[in-house]
Amino acid sequence: MYLNSFNYFRAIAIIFIVASHCFFLSDYVFTSDFGIVINNITGGGTSFFVFISGFLFHHVFYKKFDFSIFMKNKVKFVLSPYLIMSFLPVMYYVFLDDNVWKYFLPKGESTLDLYIVPFLKYYFTGFRIVAYWYIPFAMIIFLMSPIFVSFIRLNLKFQLLIIFPLLIISTLIHRPVEDSGYAVVQSAAYFLPIYLIGMISSQQKTFIYANLKGKEIYLLTAGILLATIPLFFGQVGLLRKPPFLFRGFDLMIIQKIVFCFLFMIWFSRFENNKNKFINLIAANSFGIFFIHPLLLLVFAKIKNILDFTFPLNVYFIYIIVSIIIFSLSLGITLLIKRVFPVHSRYIVGS
Repeated sequence: MYLNSFNYFRAIAIIFIVASHCFFLSDYVFTSDFGIVINNITGGGTSFFVFISGFLFHHVFYKKFDFSIFMKNKVKFVLSPYLIMSFLPVMYYVFLDDNVWKYFLPKGESTLDLYIVPFLKYYFTGFRIVAYWYIPFAMIIFLMSPIFVSFIRLNLKFQLLIIFPLLIISTLIHRPVEDSGYAVVQSAAYFLPIYLIGMISSQQKTFIYANLKGKEIYLLTAGILLATIPLFFGQVGLLRKPPFLFRGFDLMIIQKIVFCFLFMIWFSRFENNKNKFINLIAANSFGIFFIHPLLLLVFAKIKNILDFTFPLNVYFIYIIVSIIIFSLSLGITLLIKRVFPVHSRYIVGS
């Protein structure tokens, strides 16, 4: 069954993702306590995509799940756009960028050491291309699908007994340092409980709607509190570290789960209210996801060449920059769909 409410959810998710990536381009740095709370709320929007993906795995694929067909489609419409869209940035970083991180360079002067290994590592990790780390991580999650089918068949009590320790692990390991060799695996471990919670939310959606509808204000308050508490521990934005170092608890993942339920409940009231603009954003969300990092790279490079900076911490400039990047990403996606109406999903996923 088609869920219009999740179109709204997908649209807000991609807006969060693009907006959170535009701070550096607009030279906005959060310094006040209020600003840091806003940063904590805005950052980590990828969690919404993970939750939605888990929800739809149960809602759309579970009943007639066929692993080979499922993976074939993910390769065509997720991996293929990633390989195509990341090719030129990867080539640039390997062959033209003088700041290749040491992680990507083995010791040696051979073609294998200087070019082939770094090229493969960039592709495997999505490193240095904003947001592209999501695709290698997502492919690992997709490969685990047969396990998730078994998970869905479990009693709710056993599902929760699995999720709870996984969630504790996520709060301890944090998101990965992107240039590490195990970043993709750490991302999979970190986001796994959100994916599973998305599945359960689809299974238990009738119960969730019945018990949480009308309580959005409590969810919003809880989310804001979870974005505020890290202030007292000096935690700002996304926390990243090697997995086995203890540096406190990451409340961002708990906060984002709360906001997932908030959006799920809030947007359910629009189930029968279709909005053409929202549908346009939702239908092209994957294209926007793939295009906006490349625009950020291009504009950042132009700024660097021109030695140009915006007035520091002007929120209006940040909003304008975010709108421009989002609009251009949507426009380019629509243009690609018009030029390649049959193959656009292989190129930009939309």
